Amino acid sequence: ADGRRSDDGARTRGRASAPHVRTARTEDAVGDIDLHLYLSTNRDQSGVLVVRERASMRELARLHALGRGSRGVGDTQMQVNGNTPVGTYRVKRLKSTAGWSTTSYGPNGALELEPVAGLAKDAEQLVGRSGLLIHGGSRGAPGYWRGQGQLRATQGCVRLSDADMQRLTTLLGEAQEDLARAQSTAIEVTLTVAEFPASIAAPPL
Repeated sequence: ADGRRSDDGARTRGRASAPHVRTARTEDAVGDIDLHLYLSTNRDQSGVLVVRERASMRELARLHALGRGSRGVGDTQMQVNGNTPVGTYRVKRLKSTAGWSTTSYGPNGALELEPVAGLAKDAEQLVGRSGLLIHGGSRGAPGYWRGQGQLRATQGCVRLSDADMQRLTTLLGEAQEDLARAQSTAIEVTLTVAEFPASIAAPPL
């Protein structure tokens, strides 16, 4: 279903789809997932999203990711539509992107993020940043400033390629199925965003 855009260009309403995500857990269980996004302080550069199973710390995937907003160069994390703020987020749910722009969001859903700690929480409380997502979308066309075929900047969200977004949602779906077989109801997914002065060695496109 369609929804309105937030200040950061994300939809604030939409049809939820699996995997469902619990708000709290008392212990780790097979299926819980931690996402770690490693970015350069130069947000013009792409970074790496590492997907791990929490209980075993087993790495499931490394995905090409971009945390560049639309407010230009420099540290814009505390500006609406700026770079994705560092910190910790809870993944609330996977939202359907049916009816949304496939150019902007892709066809594979979007993970809705809730700031929990760090600059992510500060940006929400002090400047009202909200509606951040992990989503796909089309790559840069000829003449795009980051280069043809590169991930395009967003209004503050984390962008993956459509193929990597499909891979991520498939991994989460499989984790949900594993937990269901263990007679639990939902996985917990967290995202930690960190940045470093050096360039991040991203996997090839």
